[in-house]
Amino acid sequence: MTQKAKVGGTPGRAPVGYLNTRRRIEGREVAVVVVDPERAPLVQWAFEVYATGEWTIRGLTAALAEKGLRALPHGAKVPGPLAPSHVARMLHNRYYIGKVTFKGVEYDGRHQPLVPESLFERVQEVLSLHDKGEKQRTHTHYLKSTVWCAGCGSRLCVTNAKGQYLYFFCLGRQQHRTTCTARYLPAEAVEAAVERYWQTVRLPEDLQERIRDGVRAELAHQRDQAEPEIAWARRRVQELAEERKRLARGVVTGAIPEDLAREEQARISGELKAAQRVLATAETIYAHIEETLARVLALVGRCGEVYALGGPQVRRLANQFFFERLLVSEEDEGVAVTDATLREPVATLLDPGFQAQMTLNAANPRLDLFGGGSRMMTLVRSEGLEPPTF
Repeated sequence: MTQKAKVGGTPGRAPVGYLNTRRRIEGREVAVVVVDPERAPLVQWAFEVYATGEWTIRGLTAALAEKGLRALPHGAKVPGPLAPSHVARMLHNRYYIGKVTFKGVEYDGRHQPLVPESLFERVQEVLSLHDKGEKQRTHTHYLKSTVWCAGCGSRLCVTNAKGQYLYFFCLGRQQHRTTCTARYLPAEAVEAAVERYWQTVRLPEDLQERIRDGVRAELAHQRDQAEPEIAWARRRVQELAEERKRLARGVVTGAIPEDLAREEQARISGELKAAQRVLATAETIYAHIEETLARVLALVGRCGEVYALGGPQVRRLANQFFFERLLVSEEDEGVAVTDATLREPVATLLDPGFQAQMTLNAANPRLDLFGGGSRMMTLVRSEGLEPPTF
């Protein structure tokens, strides 16, 4: 089974969305995994809608049941709807992007992926955000789990008054856990207060430029380090192509026996695939990094503008990336964000001490955080230089 996983096969039963079947290949029956035409579209739909951040696992489970998604048949048991735990495992399963995991090791599978890797990663981000303790209630809002009561520090929850007016209320007051006197706050006023606060989240221009230069320099350094391996892979592809031609000529002239030719052909094919994989991976990775870097650097310093123009999903992800919590209260001039707890690395970037150190480094390049020096985070393990003993 380990060998089967190494060559891309599926040890055991394929997950929902696929079917285990047998096909006759070159005169013998082979076990293969094919896409389930009935269930696969529903699995793809589940990934697409959950990536929006507007769905819960239970809500998605109910929707899939309404659409007719059933578990795979097992023996004489009639398949029923998926359980929420099954849906959660499905959204975490890397099999859907073409990977096979066996005994903790991941291999490239031969089966057809159902989900693009970019979509799968967005789903993992949403799952991670939902794992931070947000309670899923009937009424949803992109500020849930982000806004908190400035008076008592309790979470602000959302309610729908008369079915058409959204309000945030202090959970501590509602559950009588605190002596908070905060009133119900209209959702529109809280949204506007958070949007105004985003205008204050800004990196100094000189720090933005130093971050741009530092990241570009690091990317160029990594590309330079990878260039020898890329150059070797290019040369090896050419050499193997020439070997294949010589092997073909030897078979035609009878200089090379057929059994030896088959062995050499298998070796050349294996090495050629490995070299081509190195090239394809390097080109794809650096193209993706450069494209993403260009997009990110274009947004540095424009956080407030991006937040104002973004929809609920963008705002939700931005809030939960930047802030642990936003403290909201009703002031004389209206609802306002009075304080915020930042997440890393934003907390460090906006810290005055860090910015002062960056200014000092600019004046003294030998202290530059983005400059030379050891690339290792730690030089000695916590156990010391010697290996641990009993």
